Parts: sequence; structure tokens; C-alpha cells
Amino acid sequence: MFTCVPASFPAYVGVVRAAIIAFVLAITVGSCATIAPNPAASGTYPPRASASGSASPQATPAPPLVPPSPNLRVASVVRWPLAGTRPPDSHEPFRIPILTYHRISTPPAGPVAFPNLWVPSDLFRQQLQALVAAGWHTITVAQLAADLEAGRPPVPRTFAITIDDGNQDGFTNAFPTLVALRLVATYYVVTGRLGEPGDLTRDEIARLASAGMEIGDHTVDHVNLTRLSGTALERQIVEAEFTIQSIVGERPATFAYPFSDWDPGVVSGVARAGFDAAVINREVGPVDWTNRFLIPRLEVGPTTTPAHLVAEADSAAPPRT
Repeated sequence: MFTCVPASFPAYVGVVRAAIIAFVLAITVGSCATIAPNPAASGTYPPRASASGSASPQATPAPPLVPPSPNLRVASVVRWPLAGTRPPDSHEPFRIPILTYHRISTPPAGPVAFPNLWVPSDLFRQQLQALVAAGWHTITVAQLAADLEAGRPPVPRTFAITIDDGNQDGFTNAFPTLVALRLVATYYVVTGRLGEPGDLTRDEIARLASAGMEIGDHTVDHVNLTRLSGTALERQIVEAEFTIQSIVGERPATFAYPFSDWDPGVVSGVARAGFDAAVINREVGPVDWTNRFLIPRLEVGPTTTPAHLVAEADSAAPPRT
């Protein structure tokens, strides 16, 4: 079984964490006690109402950032899977579709880098409508990880939606569709880009989280982590983690590797940071009960028809009883 916390993990982790925490605290105290509304997003989706019916604030001051203990969640990492928590027939692990999206928009005219990553918003809506009509419903990747750790196979015909990179069309185009269909998704954000043209703002991330969307870690700069080591690797993982906490009030539970590039050192670093799970892009397959830090996903593109997506999901699901 993959050992997620090797004894040789560098001793500098504590020092790096302290420096990163101090840096993020300074930024948070100076500029993040409140989150200003985003005028560009007004009218896109109404603010959530409180129990009394009045609109609740879209963001609250971030709680103090508490450095994670070096031993945080180590027991669950090392003891994965927990004794006696495998499915009844461990030779036939259940399969769950985890869909990967990047751009929910029509690409601009002319040559476009990675055109297979652009899914027009109308097609996005049709794909999800087809899955809902076929009896599928969503959970977040964090909920999936919690089910796995507790030894609870997810409810039949469950799938997860992930939206990578933190592009603003994930809020303006994808979010209204998710809300209308009563679905949830996991947004993997690149924190170094927040607020840049075409990328999510802190306020939009707070609104996504308040609506039940999971906000996951996709590093600071979206770099190939296998080319980094030591302090540079630690910064990409942990600084993004604490930036997300400063916005939504809790640490992200799951992680997505940029470009799906990983090696044992990178996986160990993600596990050491205290995440519950991490995802990669591969064909739909059985969830690996011995390594929740390499959970596979299915890339959805502009040529994926609604019927094809339902067929893919059905092929990944256990037979109906």
C-alpha cells in the first residue's frame, strides 16, 4: 500500500509552514477582513437568503489561520483503508464518474489553445440535464472522500463534477446551471490568479462556497509540481491552502494536481499537507481503495454529447438491482 507520509519527509516543513502562515496572515489582516461585492457579477445570481428571508452577507471576516499540526489526519492517511471498511466484495470496487471541466464558454474566434477544454454553456447545461433525467445526482469530492474513509460506498448513481483552474465562466456560466438543477460541484482554484481578468474573485469564491460548492486546492501558480521540490513545492500546496481558508473559513479538503502531473514525492507532499483526497485526469475507473490521492476523473469536452456522457456514466456505475 502506498505510504503517504514517508519518514524521510524534509524537516523544513514546519519552518516553511510558519513563514507561509505569517505571510498569508499579513495579507488577510490588511485586505481580507471583508470582501467587497463584485459589480460585474451583480444580477448573475441572487444572494442567498438567511432563515429570516433577508439577504445574508456574502462573506464574513476570515477566522484566525491556525497552523495545522504536523500529525493532522496522519492516522487516517496511514491506515487507509480503515480495517473492515472495504465494500462487501472488495474484488469488485465500485466505480463513480468524476467529471472534469475547465472552460464553460464558447471559445473566442481564431486559434485557441487547448480547444478541447472549452465546453459551451448550453452544452454544459444539456449534459447535466441528461444525467439528472437519467437518475444521477451529485456529491462533492470532499463528500466522496468522507464516504470512502467511513467505508460507505456512495449512494447508487452518484457522480461528481469538478471545474478546474478558477476561470470566471465557472461562476457566470456554470454556477447558475448547477443551482437551477440543484447540483453541487468542486471548484479547484489557482489562488495566484484570483481577481485577474477572466478569473474568479474572492467574493465569487465566497458565494460559491455559501451555495454548497466545494472549493479545492489547485496550487498557487498552476505549475508542474514534479519539477519542484523542497520549499517551492511546499509553497505551491500550502500557501494556496491557507488562501482558500482565508476566503471560505475552512481549509480545503481535496486537491487537484496541475496538468495531472504527479510523482511519489508530490503525492507525499499533498498527503502531508492534510488533504483528504486528490484527483487526477484519467479514464473512469474503480476508485483505488489503497490510495485516495490518485482518484481518477473523466475529461468532458465540446464533442461529448449528452447521450454519450450518460452512457459513460452508466458504464461506470454498478448494475442496477
